[in-house]
Amino acid sequence: MKILQGGMLGVLTRSLMRKGSEEGWSLWEVVAPDLMAEALPWLQGAERVVVFAGPGGCGADGLMLARYLANDGWPVEVWLLNTGSDGLSSATQAMLKALDGVAGVKVHEVKTQLELPEITAGKDVVIDALFGWGFRGDLSSGWAMLVRFLNRQDARLISIDMPSGLGPEGEGALHVQPTVTLTLGGLKPSLLMADSRAKAGEVQIVALSDEVMQLAVTKEEFQFGLTDTAWAINARRERSEWAHKGQLGHGLLVAGRWGMAGASILAARAALRAGLGKLTVHAPRINVPIVQSAVPEAVVDVDEENYTYTTPVEMTPYNALAIGPGIGTKRDTAQAFIEQVSHGGKAVVIDADGLNILSEHRGWLQQVPKDAILTPHAGELERLSGAQENDWKRLMAARDLAVHLQIYVVLKGHHTAVCTPRGKMWFNTTGNAGMATAGSGDVLTGILLGLLSQGYGPETAARLGVFLHGLAGDLAATEKSMEALTASDLIDYLPKAWKAITQK
Repeated sequence: MKILQGGMLGVLTRSLMRKGSEEGWSLWEVVAPDLMAEALPWLQGAERVVVFAGPGGCGADGLMLARYLANDGWPVEVWLLNTGSDGLSSATQAMLKALDGVAGVKVHEVKTQLELPEITAGKDVVIDALFGWGFRGDLSSGWAMLVRFLNRQDARLISIDMPSGLGPEGEGALHVQPTVTLTLGGLKPSLLMADSRAKAGEVQIVALSDEVMQLAVTKEEFQFGLTDTAWAINARRERSEWAHKGQLGHGLLVAGRWGMAGASILAARAALRAGLGKLTVHAPRINVPIVQSAVPEAVVDVDEENYTYTTPVEMTPYNALAIGPGIGTKRDTAQAFIEQVSHGGKAVVIDADGLNILSEHRGWLQQVPKDAILTPHAGELERLSGAQENDWKRLMAARDLAVHLQIYVVLKGHHTAVCTPRGKMWFNTTGNAGMATAGSGDVLTGILLGLLSQGYGPETAARLGVFLHGLAGDLAATEKSMEALTASDLIDYLPKAWKAITQK
């Protein structure tokens, strides 16, 4: 699976226009069999296929699909909307010419006023090839009328590449509401956003050949990527058979206050499961017996205060720091936090109350060390960087924060995104809704601490940690169900997650 920032149709249109040759045409034709194969299951039981095609690249693809379907014996009727001042694109003109003489297909080219056809539920399947990925802005009155008409129908509705009217950043109040979106070549970034993905119906990727996909690799599109199993297998380090705990890192976890010892325990157990050699948990005095009994493998460093964190820890013995889960936001704690973070000089993960402290003292963000990892969910991010109207804008805010501060921002969600100081965004491919449970973030913090302590770089640690966290959740949900999943289950299934990415 790949992520593409632009539509494949636009790429192929440019290729066709640029080459103007059989080579350019053949690249476009490569798409047709794959697109048709994904469309056919949605046509079963239909008596007619109705295609609404726009004047641009997506319309060209609709015409191409119409030709292939007609050649396969399907009755096809096409409404080609050629209402713009610029007329049809060269690619659409070429595809329209290719329909000449094809039996079983009827084309209505609309240049002025569209007489809306009758659509019969159960007999007709509608293909939305109006705009696809290339749409920007809001629908004008005529297009808006057509989209409302399509949405009123009870027939199956298939959008090509993207639902028409839904922009690449999830914008567009009015858009086609499809049964399924057949997106070409790979997921578009907005299809990884919860709010815009919900507007696309079922989403299926039309896999394309390497020859075609190479055209889609541009500098602009390279800002998005996926963290998948193949990458995780290569990122995992093989442990030397001669290794001892002194070579596997010593992590410091600052977590928990009175009543929040559970945050310390979850993060500590996860850090140990992530493979570091030694772990020290800094905790207020009242939590010491709880942590020591629950995590006997960890050393406990005792704070001077009985109930909260108030004393920064000297970082010399440690390789990495994780701070924030359950520490609270009181004044003494906040002061100790910023001193700890800004003077530590080691790799650092900031989560939970650490993020809340920064949101209450935004000027302190400038003191966060470069290459630090911040792990906000959507609400924590908005408290750090301001409210946003949709998931896409939240992602852009996370990216901007990462670039501005030269840090890593792990924006937690269904496809958790790791935003890098260079502006690159890596979407995760593991995880499920069962992980939306208390303590799940504490587990991720512990995993990241464990990886950083072992010497993984911050980008690799962030991506691998998020992947393992999600994979453990998937394995746990398979055996226990999403409804019954708890944060402790994530820790218990980390060994299986590690084994899943271990090369034989």
